[in-house]
Amino acid sequence: MQEIIGSIKRTKSERVIRVLPRAEAETRTPFPGEVCISITNPNQSAAHLDEFADVLRLGFHDTDRRGGGYTAMSHASARDCLAFGEKHADAPMTVHCQFGASRSVAVGLFLAAWLDRPLRVAATDVLMPNPWVLNQLRAAALYRSLSALDGRLLKCALFGASDYLLKKTDH
Repeated sequence: MQEIIGSIKRTKSERVIRVLPRAEAETRTPFPGEVCISITNPNQSAAHLDEFADVLRLGFHDTDRRGGGYTAMSHASARDCLAFGEKHADAPMTVHCQFGASRSVAVGLFLAAWLDRPLRVAATDVLMPNPWVLNQLRAAALYRSLSALDGRLLKCALFGASDYLLKKTDH
């Protein structure tokens, strides 16, 4: 009986999408088959994530607009996030950025809402999902949902404001 309970708890915890700061993502031991979306600044060295089964590496600044010498999340990066999320819809997943408080929160919230998975955010200070990142994900999701006839993704694209998505967090 204890084995069954342990298996249920482990399965539930493995379905969580974790949002972590870079340092924590680099040092934690992933679950078997766990994947990671790694978000760094464009000229920053890649995070050391060799133990993850698959890693999507993205490079953009924590900005909410184009210009000013900053690289904002592109529509292509948003499409890559959605494709990676779909490919690994049932795998344990970690999303990280430098502090785990803005870019990764936006990506984690959106994927958790779309994939109907619980979300665990490690940062305890200020959490503000990056609005540009959310909007890029929503735009990519709108196109993808119409071409794939995915009603759940369409709902996230249309109603995916951070207030709606925050209801999906697992505390």
